[in-house]
Amino acid sequence: MVTYEVFDSGTYADIDHLDPEVIPRDLNKMELPWPITVRSTAASVAPILVAQGDGSTIRGRISVDGEVKG
Repeated sequence: MVTYEVFDSGTYADIDHLDPEVIPRDLNKMELPWPITVRSTAASVAPILVAQGDGSTIRGRISVDGEVKG
Protein backbone atom coordinates (compact mmCIF):
# COMPACT_ATOMS: atom_id res chain seq x y z
CA MET A 1 0.00 0.00 0.00
CA VAL A 2 1.39 3.40 -1.02
CA THR A 3 0.15 6.71 0.39
CA TYR A 4 0.99 9.97 -1.37
CA GLU A 5 0.46 13.31 0.43
CA VAL A 6 0.98 16.91 -0.71
CA PHE A 7 0.82 19.97 1.58
CA ASP A 8 1.24 23.62 0.53
CA SER A 9 0.78 27.11 1.93
CA GLY A 10 -1.57 27.68 -1.02
CA THR A 11 -4.90 26.16 -1.96
CA TYR A 12 -4.13 23.85 -4.88
CA ALA A 13 -1.36 21.95 -6.67
CA ASP A 14 -0.70 20.16 -9.95
CA ILE A 15 0.36 16.63 -8.98
CA ASP A 16 1.98 13.73 -10.85
CA HIS A 17 2.12 10.25 -9.29
CA LEU A 18 1.96 6.55 -10.20
CA ASP A 19 -1.42 4.83 -9.97
CA PRO A 20 -1.94 1.20 -8.78
CA GLU A 21 -1.16 -0.15 -12.27
CA VAL A 22 2.11 1.83 -12.25
CA ILE A 23 0.77 4.28 -14.84
CA PRO A 24 1.75 7.96 -14.46
CA ARG A 25 -1.19 10.21 -13.55
CA ASP A 26 -1.25 13.98 -14.10
CA LEU A 27 -3.75 15.75 -11.84
CA ASN A 28 -4.40 19.47 -12.19
CA LYS A 29 -5.50 21.99 -9.56
CA MET A 30 -6.05 19.45 -6.79
CA GLU A 31 -7.35 20.95 -3.55
CA LEU A 32 -4.83 20.85 -0.68
CA PRO A 33 -4.01 19.08 1.49
CA TRP A 34 -4.15 16.16 -0.94
CA PRO A 35 -3.77 12.53 0.18
CA ILE A 36 -4.37 9.31 -1.75
CA THR A 37 -3.68 5.69 -0.81
CA VAL A 38 -3.29 3.09 -3.54
CA ARG A 39 -2.79 -0.67 -3.55
CA SER A 40 -0.71 -2.14 -6.32
CA THR A 41 -0.72 -5.66 -7.71
CA ALA A 42 2.65 -5.06 -9.40
CA ALA A 43 5.56 -7.18 -8.18
CA SER A 44 7.49 -4.03 -7.29
CA VAL A 45 6.66 -0.34 -7.32
CA ALA A 46 8.92 2.73 -7.32
CA PRO A 47 6.62 5.45 -5.95
CA ILE A 48 7.02 8.81 -7.68
CA LEU A 49 5.48 12.12 -6.58
CA VAL A 50 5.95 15.51 -8.25
CA ALA A 51 3.93 18.58 -7.26
CA GLN A 52 3.80 22.28 -8.01
CA GLY A 53 1.48 24.50 -5.97
CA ASP A 54 0.21 28.05 -5.88
CA GLY A 55 1.73 28.88 -2.48
CA SER A 56 5.22 29.84 -1.38
CA THR A 57 6.09 26.42 0.08
CA ILE A 58 5.16 22.85 -0.84
CA ARG A 59 5.84 19.50 0.81
CA GLY A 60 5.28 15.95 -0.30
CA ARG A 61 5.38 12.65 1.56
CA ILE A 62 5.35 9.04 0.35
CA SER A 63 4.59 6.18 2.73
CA VAL A 64 4.89 2.50 1.83
CA ASP A 65 3.02 0.13 4.14
CA GLY A 66 2.89 2.92 6.75
CA GLU A 67 6.62 3.76 6.63
CA VAL A 68 7.50 7.27 5.42
CA LYS A 69 9.90 7.13 2.45
CA GLY A 70 10.16 10.72 1.25
